[in-house]
Amino acid sequence: VLLQLKMQPGLKWTEDFNMDFKITTDAQDIGVDRAAMQKMLDEMPEPTTDEERAQIDVIKKFLSEDYSKQPYLALEMEGKRANNVAELKDDGFVMATTLQTIRMSFGGFMMPTTEINSATDKRSGASLDGLLLMVGAELKLLVTKDGKITAVEGIDALNSKAEQEYSKDPILQQQIKEVLAEQKEQLSIQNMAPYPDYAVKAGDQWVIELPMQLGQGETGVQELPVTMTLVKRADGKSYIHGEGRTVVDTPVESTAQPGVVVMNKVPVELNIEIRVDEATGLAEEMTMIMTSHLETASDDGNAQSFDSQMTLKVSNTLDR
Repeated sequence: VLLQLKMQPGLKWTEDFNMDFKITTDAQDIGVDRAAMQKMLDEMPEPTTDEERAQIDVIKKFLSEDYSKQPYLALEMEGKRANNVAELKDDGFVMATTLQTIRMSFGGFMMPTTEINSATDKRSGASLDGLLLMVGAELKLLVTKDGKITAVEGIDALNSKAEQEYSKDPILQQQIKEVLAEQKEQLSIQNMAPYPDYAVKAGDQWVIELPMQLGQGETGVQELPVTMTLVKRADGKSYIHGEGRTVVDTPVESTAQPGVVVMNKVPVELNIEIRVDEATGLAEEMTMIMTSHLETASDDGNAQSFDSQMTLKVSNTLDR
């Protein structure tokens, strides 16, 4: 299935990409060795920087509290990322992305930053992407027709919000600054297709192609077949209605065997509604909703589930 949407400069459209997810980790014995921690504190040199002082404060706080009744750690993280708004220009387009909230809660105690990283992701520092979303900000990319990013707005605002949010944690503040600086540098030099799934061509009109291909699986390229029918709704208008369902092979890292990639079967559903003006034969509005559900679990107590829904709405853009 291939849909071609012809868009004139000046058109605005919204893409609501809602990804709700929740990650829970069953309680695990954290094996606190107080003696070793106290020895490490005693042997640390006198701090000379804010970062060193913050590290010592974290250890002292840990040693000062009684965790005998809660010698276990449980992690729960949930969140949402949503809303892209784009506007076509003569020489490209502007895309604004609003980052929404991620909430993390720990049973037992709040771990030092490095431990948070290792709890949420085996790679040190990788969880900062999640922590950034707690701050919340709007990022704006200016993209030319050939997919070149010419400006990134919003990174600096995100930086200042991070400074306020984590004013009592200079270590985390610094890490966030470094991550943001790296992201800004990468975004400003790379070429990208305006959307990973859509091909955009330059010319008198913009054409966004939406191939219903969902990636390379174990059995080759996976496509989502869509059945299209013409129906008349209660409002008296005609609609082209399309439905499609398939199962996609998605590679994920095994929670039981870190570093081992396994293929998960992810059900995907697609619904398309195109409202047609019978007088002109032109589409007045198109709504496309794609939903998927991914769930992983293992014997080590880790469970992850990701429910995502992408909604694309476009008005007055389809040819006859």
